[in-house]
Amino acid sequence: MRQVKLFARYSVPLVWGILGLVVGCVATYFGLAFTLTRLIMRPDAVTPEDALTVILVSLISGVFIGSASLYASAQTHWQGAKQRS
Repeated sequence: MRQVKLFARYSVPLVWGILGLVVGCVATYFGLAFTLTRLIMRPDAVTPEDALTVILVSLISGVFIGSASLYASAQTHWQGAKQRS
């Protein structure tokens, strides 16, 4: 029973971190892709290097957003887990 409680306390921040990573990557990708192809350049002038740049920037920002959500969730859940164990 104690292992289940410990797993539950640590799994919530990890789920928030993974969801933050996915949401951050997808949101940044679509935001950058729309900005690049509609506001900065014409869609026919976009090169594969531009698409690779958008993918890399979206992955980096997704890591930051996922880390921030993991950190924010861990502040409440992991402090309580440390005090109870």
